[in-house]
Amino acid sequence: MCMRAFGNIKVSVGKIIQETNFVKRFHLYPVDLDILPAFTGGSHIATFVKNGDEIIERNYSLVSHPTDRTHYEIAIRKDDFSRGGSVYWHDQIKVGDHLEISWPKNHFPLAFKAAKHHVFYAAGIGITPFMTMMEDLTSEGKSFELHYAARTKEECPFYDDLNE
Repeated sequence: MCMRAFGNIKVSVGKIIQETNFVKRFHLYPVDLDILPAFTGGSHIATFVKNGDEIIERNYSLVSHPTDRTHYEIAIRKDDFSRGGSVYWHDQIKVGDHLEISWPKNHFPLAFKAAKHHVFYAAGIGITPFMTMMEDLTSEGKSFELHYAARTKEECPFYDDLNE
C-alpha cells in the first residue's frame, strides 16, 4: 500500500442510503483500496462525474467520520432548480459506478484554540459540514451546541444520527 501524492482520486460508489425523500448519502471507496487522505471537520471534496461528453463538477461536504479513511461519505439533496449535479447524482448514480474526486479541502475549519465553546446553526442539508465538526469536537472533548431546523422530521437528514 503506497500513499497518494497528487491528482484526483478514483472511487467507486459502494453504498447509497436514502436519508429523506430528497437526500441521499453516497459511500465512496477508493478503487486502488489505499487509505484516503486525512481531513478535518468542515471539509469538502469536488466530485467529477461523466455525463456523456460533459464532466459535472460539484463540491460536497464530507459527512463520514474524519478518522475513518477507508471511505468518504457525502450527502446530496435533490435540488428542484438543479443545473444537473444533484439530479444526476439522484437519478443516474448507482452502486458500482466509478468517478473521480479531489483531495479534501477545508475553507471552514474549527477554531480549536480560539473558541471555548462552539455554537452551530443549520437548516436542512446545511447540516452536512457540521456533522464532521461535531465528530472532531467530541473526539477532542470540546463542548458545542447545535441549533438545527427542518420543516418536518421526515425532511431532516441524519435525524437518527443527531438524536444519538
